[in-house]
This record gives sequence, structure tokens and C-alpha cells, in this order.
Amino acid sequence: MTRRRDNLPAIVLFVALAAMARPAAGQTDHVSDSERKALFLSNFLQFVHWPAGAFQDSTDSLRVQIIGRDPFDGSLDRVLADKTLDHRRVVVTHTAVPSITPFPHVAVISATEVPRLASLLASYCRAPVLTVSDLDRFANRGGMIGLVEGGVAGLIEDDHGVHFVINRMAANEAHLQVDAEILHLAYPLFSAVSPCGAR
Repeated sequence: MTRRRDNLPAIVLFVALAAMARPAAGQTDHVSDSERKALFLSNFLQFVHWPAGAFQDSTDSLRVQIIGRDPFDGSLDRVLADKTLDHRRVVVTHTAVPSITPFPHVAVISATEVPRLASLLASYCRAPVLTVSDLDRFANRGGMIGLVEGGVAGLIEDDHGVHFVINRMAANEAHLQVDAEILHLAYPLFSAVSPCGAR
């Protein structure tokens, strides 16, 4: 999972994962929805760049924190086990109470956290934290990356693959850079709020 100078092979893999279709009726599915999303997120991390100040030093791990019930059913732990990104070890933790000191680098917010979503997002206001969830309209509500299984009403009505929406305002406020090639693959976001004023 080490980042590459030439991103073309990684982008091709990213697109393939995003397009990984669910089986037709009557066919056996060897890859669950949670595994699709875990593979998608794992590959997505290769295209995100954190500011130097997000890490305590050159040996600091890249911390991925799952808040609430695990939406990946353990798949993300398995996919990221023993992985490194830019020579940093990737560590996945699970919690009911999110860490603030130190901040995680990636915060995966479970559907169980809907009642306190606004306060969760506000706690990461302008912090270099990539917030991710498959909650409905997550990116529109102040989250950074919204994962969508299947189509998006009014855009693409399909039943295949994992798609994503990016809240660029939230990414810019967090001083996170997402590679342009990936931004072009995201579904368009017609309205968004800052995590600092999430609701």
C-alpha cells in the first residue's frame, strides 16, 4: 500500500474496485458489501495527503479509528493489517468515544452515531482528519467522504459497485489534499456544509 510516484496502476485498481459489481439474482457473491467498502477505503487512502503537522514524527502511525458499530464487520481490520502508507504503519482501532488527543487521521463514523453526528464532525473542525461514512448524505452534512453502495438518485440509478461523494470544503478546511484524478471520479456534490457548522 506504499504510495507510488506513477499513480496510473493504482488508479486503474481504484476504478476496478469501485466498479466491483454485486452479483445478479441467483448468483453467489464471494465479496460482501462490507468487504467492497473496506477495499475501496483502503485503496482511497493512497490518494490522500496529510499535512506534516498531522504526525508527531516520522515514525508516527497513520491512525484509522472506527467510531461506533463497525460498518465493515472486521473487513477493514483484515485489509489494513500489516499495511504501510508512506512508510507509516496503518493502525485500526475501534471506539465508542472518539479520540481527540491525539486525533485519528481517519475517522470512520458508523450509522449508530447518527444522533450525535453534528457534534462528532464539529469536534474535528479544521483538524487534519479524513471523515468517512456510508450514512445517507454524509458529505452534504459536513462529512468528507460519503460511501454510496449502488446508485445516487438523480445521477446514476444503478445497483452496482461502491461510489463516493467528496465534500471539498471539508477537505480544504482540514488541509487534506485529495489527488485530482480521484476528485474527477467522485459523484458531484450539489450542496455541503463545513464540519465546523455541521447539522
